[in-house]
Amino acid sequence: MLCVPLVRPGCQWLLDFDNVESVDLLMNYWPIASQGQAIITTRNHSLAFYPTDGGVEIAEWDTETGSQLLVHLLSTDIGNQLTQDEADSAHEVPLTLRGHALTLSLMASLIRHRSWSMKDPFEMYKRQPQKVHGIFGNSSINPLWNMLFQSLNESTCAILGVLAFLSPDSIPQALFEPKDPDRQKSFNDATLFVSAAFPRKDAEFAQMYHSWKQCSLYLPHVLSLRGSFREEREANPNFSALMQYSSLNNACQRYLIETNGYNDLVVLLEVNAMAMPTIPPQPSSIQIELEGDLASPRGQALARVGRAEEGVKQVKLSYGIFAKDRPRNLREEAWCAENLADGIASTHNFPEGPKTLA
Repeated sequence: MLCVPLVRPGCQWLLDFDNVESVDLLMNYWPIASQGQAIITTRNHSLAFYPTDGGVEIAEWDTETGSQLLVHLLSTDIGNQLTQDEADSAHEVPLTLRGHALTLSLMASLIRHRSWSMKDPFEMYKRQPQKVHGIFGNSSINPLWNMLFQSLNESTCAILGVLAFLSPDSIPQALFEPKDPDRQKSFNDATLFVSAAFPRKDAEFAQMYHSWKQCSLYLPHVLSLRGSFREEREANPNFSALMQYSSLNNACQRYLIETNGYNDLVVLLEVNAMAMPTIPPQPSSIQIELEGDLASPRGQALARVGRAEEGVKQVKLSYGIFAKDRPRNLREEAWCAENLADGIASTHNFPEGPKTLA
């Protein structure tokens, strides 16, 4: 309790005692001086007569209004999928909580955090009435607060304890934003996670059609990483990518070419080209694979969107990159040659196409 002087010449005070539980507790802090007024909020009706001069009762919500609030607060979780029993429970909860808006909000948080159904709070009360004594049939809501705080881990409790001593309106937003090293680590962790799940082109086949279904499941995550890398790179020029990130993008590029997802492909190619120079130095064979697998789909994409001449240059670049590999990967070179011939044909330079395949 913060003690402040309440007697100053020519000054009056206004005190607010919130959620007072008893007269005895209030009198420990009741001012002796009479140079002001006090507002008390309470669920204890006796405080409306002493030590106050009068009271205004704010009626509790009826069952229907309370159930509507509860369902609204849970609308993104279970509110739209209620069974008949849960709908009945949605009416029972505000009835037993006496229509108190704060307790209904806390109960909704508890149901959401613990993935409960509407019936679970009552089942818990039947099994452990002593644990939640004070929530049902009692004016105190402290047990409900305690149940919510029990879900916090040690670090979260420490942060909450510190913030309790600070001014809420003066806490900078930056305090809750991860620092650059944390953002880099989180991005790398996400990259490794998605890269481990995303299919790769089979060494025996030039296509990924046998993995399309699996690729489609992970495509949104690859595109999310794509947007995140661009944003992080713009905010922090030192932000970098792992080798696995470019490898993941190369695999996804192959899938987007096969499924004609050119809008996503073009942007992914741009971001991949932005990320490639930031990865740590790699062995020659891996570097050749990464650069070749970037140039090849870029050329194919350009050829298929009507920029055939630019596409041919990129496919030729890819062909030259793979030709440097030792020992030579003849299968990869053959695929590059086929893509190059297709690109040349798109420029209507038909005599040159067969020469490429020769």
